Amino acid sequence: METINWKVEGMSCSNCALTINKYLEKKGMQHVKVSFAGGDVSFEMKEELGKQEIKKGIEDLGYKVVDESLVLNKGLAKPMNKFLRYLLICLPFTLILMLHMVGQRMQIHWLMNPWIQLALCLPVYIIGMIFFGKSAIQLSTAEVTINRACVFIRGTSQESRQSVENKMCSPR
Repeated sequence: METINWKVEGMSCSNCALTINKYLEKKGMQHVKVSFAGGDVSFEMKEELGKQEIKKGIEDLGYKVVDESLVLNKGLAKPMNKFLRYLLICLPFTLILMLHMVGQRMQIHWLMNPWIQLALCLPVYIIGMIFFGKSAIQLSTAEVTINRACVFIRGTSQESRQSVENKMCSPR
């Protein structure tokens, strides 16, 4: 048996990891370990099965197997983890929005303007939709149970829509 270690992109939740895990076990792989946070997939493969067949199967599930040997041979830097990248983009906006909670000593009246709040919330909302939207749309078309991505999409979309409606329709 040969131990295979791959990086897989496109996993955004534990259900994604579970889907890949079940697929690999169904194909007869042993000692399957899948981590959606790091995108790591590790398993032991029988010699008679082809790697390309397994890669194609994972890609047919909607994920992308990254060939690390190409990245290492070209001497390119390893790309930043997408979870960390999204966090670093959203963190400044979120911290600014939370400044008014620091205390009464900091009088930041401009943060109470709903249009500024909308401008600060919009990038975080869009990144959330990019991150959770793909899996939520895939799950909403499939006959499976709703996961946290679907709940996130529905909840934030409804709250955002109501907030904007209230601001635009409220009398001054």
